Amino acid sequence: MRIRRYTLAGALAFLSVVFVAGPALAGEKGPVLSRPGNHQKPLKIDFGVYLMDIDEINGQEQNFKINAVVLLRWKDSRLAHPGPGKRIVALDSIWHPEILLTNRQARLRMPLPRIAMIEPDGTVTFRQQYVGPLSQRLRLRDFPLDTQEFSIHFALTGIDPRDVELTPGAFPGGLVGGGMAKVLSLPDWGIVSYRAEVKPYRLSALLQAPGFAFEFTARRHSIYFIWQAAMPLILIVMMSWVPFWVDPRRAEMQFAIASSTVLTLIAFRFTLAAMLPPLPYLTRLDMLTIGGTILVFMAFLQVVITSLLAQGERLALARRIDKLCRIIFPLIFIGLIILARWI
Repeated sequence: MRIRRYTLAGALAFLSVVFVAGPALAGEKGPVLSRPGNHQKPLKIDFGVYLMDIDEINGQEQNFKINAVVLLRWKDSRLAHPGPGKRIVALDSIWHPEILLTNRQARLRMPLPRIAMIEPDGTVTFRQQYVGPLSQRLRLRDFPLDTQEFSIHFALTGIDPRDVELTPGAFPGGLVGGGMAKVLSLPDWGIVSYRAEVKPYRLSALLQAPGFAFEFTARRHSIYFIWQAAMPLILIVMMSWVPFWVDPRRAEMQFAIASSTVLTLIAFRFTLAAMLPPLPYLTRLDMLTIGGTILVFMAFLQVVITSLLAQGERLALARRIDKLCRIIFPLIFIGLIILARWI
């Protein structure tokens, strides 16, 4: 529902964008707001995206927070000037494409002023910084051993796709199409790869806008979840085996250990549930948790059975069952761990 709402908001923004005339250029009679170049050919626009930081990837909210700079460059010979150097003008005083982040989840901060730099030959460069959350559907079946694809999708609104030709451009500082800072504020993720490519924004088969995307692949560092989730679960399940070493005649102690294990596991499952949104499928951690829950319940039933046998003067049989369970339960749990890890 949330993703659909943001898609609808993007559609409304796409349909409602207009260009408003700004202050006139120095030396011009009025603002230049019509598309430059030969209208028989598409206007070439170079783009570049530099991802300065990723503040957070939130599996519960299905979003990630970015700090990125976008650069656009095109040529408008009507804006050529004798120089020397670059001329800085208000962006709204010249023709320019409006940028829409199609998967934004809330209003983004844009700290840089809306200005354009014009070379003497009429080459226009515009840059803007975007800070805020973007929505991203995460496929969490392999959680916490998952690798995710993320996309920052930009659309140029108010322009017919046939009128422009987007190309990953080369910009000062070595940026070619897309780039990323080497150090990010992500302690629990590692960046595998990234790329910038032309990617039109399609709302339907008949409604689309020219666009481009910066996409990256990230792999979750699983060590945190191994220590904070998997290891406590393993210890809780192993605690349920302690009654196998207690004399079946001491039913009170066996039941105390078994019941405390069940309560501990229930509280632990509430903690795990806060890590992810409700999902229609099982993750790897879910498989381990559900399997562990079943084993804990089976251990509790074993305590009941051996206690009844001991009270019914079948103590030898109860002790044989205990000895068998000391082997069977660990083997089943090891198989469950292997299944959750590699299947």
